[in-house]
Amino acid sequence: MGNVIEYSISPADYIRVIGPVIRINVQGRDGTALLDTGAAWSSIDLDLAESLLLPRGQSHETVSATGRGTFPTFGTNMYIPVLDFTVNGPIRSLPLRGIGHELDAVVGRDVICRYEFTMNAASGVIRFTEL
Repeated sequence: MGNVIEYSISPADYIRVIGPVIRINVQGRDGTALLDTGAAWSSIDLDLAESLLLPRGQSHETVSATGRGTFPTFGTNMYIPVLDFTVNGPIRSLPLRGIGHELDAVVGRDVICRYEFTMNAASGVIRFTEL
């Protein structure tokens, strides 16, 4: 096992209401991403990508709990400061705000599975242990 990376989200109630979140940065803009073990791929919000005038790439089909759709990829990277990790583009997009989520991105299993990931919802502690 490698280094242990740990941080705390306060209050712990936030995890129960919204879910586990992490700070991200896209094109110099700080934002919030949901840590989503149900998502195969990390994605950025479609409206955010368009507002940053990011170059569009190929489309991808997505199937989720809210339905299915086809959305563009965007030529950018997403940096996760607490992990010092960059998701290299092109990055998939989803209409997160369009379906009622106040999120800028989703961090999926393409990132999460690089670590041993644990969450204590009662305390609000999220831990990433490098493998």
